[in-house]
Amino acid sequence: MNDQPQNKAPRISILMPSWNAEKYVASTLDTIVMQSFTDWEAIVMDGGSKDRTVEIARGYQKKYPNIRIFSEPDEGPYHAIHKAALAARGEFLVEMCFSDGYLDKDWFAKCVAAMDADPELSLVWGIPFDMTEEGELKGPSYVYARFLPDEYRAKSPKTPVLKKFIKKIDVRRPSSILRVIKKINPTNARMAIHMFKHEEPKNKEAWFLYWLETGTIFPDLNMFMTKKVFFDCMEPYVMGTRETGDWMQFYFNFNTKGFLSRCIPVPANFGRVHEGSVSDRVRGYNDEKHRRYIKMVVEFEKKTLSHPGQFSFVDREGNPVRTLADYQGGPR
Repeated sequence: MNDQPQNKAPRISILMPSWNAEKYVASTLDTIVMQSFTDWEAIVMDGGSKDRTVEIARGYQKKYPNIRIFSEPDEGPYHAIHKAALAARGEFLVEMCFSDGYLDKDWFAKCVAAMDADPELSLVWGIPFDMTEEGELKGPSYVYARFLPDEYRAKSPKTPVLKKFIKKIDVRRPSSILRVIKKINPTNARMAIHMFKHEEPKNKEAWFLYWLETGTIFPDLNMFMTKKVFFDCMEPYVMGTRETGDWMQFYFNFNTKGFLSRCIPVPANFGRVHEGSVSDRVRGYNDEKHRRYIKMVVEFEKKTLSHPGQFSFVDREGNPVRTLADYQGGPR
């Protein structure tokens, strides 16, 4: 049980949008309360669920009073995340959907330790795993599996990259073939080549250059960031739009503003793949966002690499620490 004083601001605020998630509430909250680092608050921002979501969460709240629960109609998960962020008291923010959870009981501890050791860091991330609706762990997400060390790869369920790619193409649905064709561009091609390699994770300035080359995004459900970075890089929610959220813009803003990140290459979290999930409902919309995102990355790459002395990396407070030219001229 977390016995942190309730008048003391926690170090971590967990933003938890929810709506009719009674099937997963307990399993998700179990992965939070098991964390070895206990100085956190969980902000359940419920959209007015009609099932037992809030009832189950309140059951946990009785034992863990650092779980805060709000339940009222909202305009979707992106709206709920923003409301939770405004209510957050923590120094660091993470987001967790009510169908997902953490695999590493020391994940919070590892993230806090990394942040405390390096004040230049603004975001820490780990390796996400896929899970079925029934709770079967399928293996590391194919986008990030290449960064997993051998000690974890050997123990993990396999997620063949080529098989995952082929599954995206359904010959019975021409739209799925067209969707894949539309994604073919030099940046995505470079990322695809990297997926077949086993690589060391890229950190700080090295990640920035890797991002310029491949457009690789952070896994949003284990990103551990400062509150300042969230509000500096996340587009605000506009009431009445029912916007589903543009994490692509967050990734672009984070990197182009010069903030620095670190990967902790351990199995950090699981995300359930289930019918009716947010990503499932807005797939076509997100495809269009991804095309716009890649176009922005390509344009920014051309501008930045031609004038590396004009681009500065910054610490978590936004203070310049060195230019890209400084980094490229020194040891990697």
